[in-house]
Amino acid sequence: MPLKDSKLAFLIISSLMIISPITWASDNDNRYITVTGHGKISAIPDTAWVTGGVHTQAKTATKALNDNNTLMEAVIGVLKKANIKNKNIQTSGFNVHPIYDHSNRKDYGKPNSPRITGYRVSNSITVKIINTNNLGKLLDELVNSGSNQISGIRFGFNDNQELLDEARKRAISNAQKKAKLYAQTAGVDVGNIISISELGARLPQPVYRNMEMHQAKTMSDASMVPVVSGEQVISASVNVIYELMNRGD
Repeated sequence: MPLKDSKLAFLIISSLMIISPITWASDNDNRYITVTGHGKISAIPDTAWVTGGVHTQAKTATKALNDNNTLMEAVIGVLKKANIKNKNIQTSGFNVHPIYDHSNRKDYGKPNSPRITGYRVSNSITVKIINTNNLGKLLDELVNSGSNQISGIRFGFNDNQELLDEARKRAISNAQKKAKLYAQTAGVDVGNIISISELGARLPQPVYRNMEMHQAKTMSDASMVPVVSGEQVISASVNVIYELMNRGD
């Protein structure tokens, strides 16, 4: 073969070696589409968590503590009567604080020198109430028994797994619907699922409402407390990768 022809052949073979991998990749690489699906479900809460307690004060710590214990026993008695199990009653706070007088009267000693005039005892419990139908009545009975503070009410679900799974199913359906819409618009079909990853799930956030002593006293003087739990939303999001196929494949 002449030298000129050999050079030409070498250039052609070299060009094919460079071009052919790109052509092969174009013909054989799989095509994918990635979509994010969202799903949510609304439901009425079936469980409430209530934090309540007893505040007492007296000139001596012993008297304040004894008064507090007496009232707290009555509060727990109401819970027992309502068939609330021990495992659903938990002490969430206990404090004993001296009460100081900061007045500037001379007969108290040095000017601005505080003196202890009494003691305040606080004891609080958090209660899980699975049956919320009688929650208003129970709150009323707690206040009447001696609980002079309701510091938080939160609604939720005793077991949210079933609801969360339903939200996940809806998220997958939403992702599939999106993928088909995009694929059909682009003139292709959706193939097999390549991967699924959960982006996260959102459970209802607790909303606390405080009720101080004078408000609790007002409750005890009023009729049964109206309590409305409303609906709560559980949601989930997923990331799904689908294979794309030519129509008819």
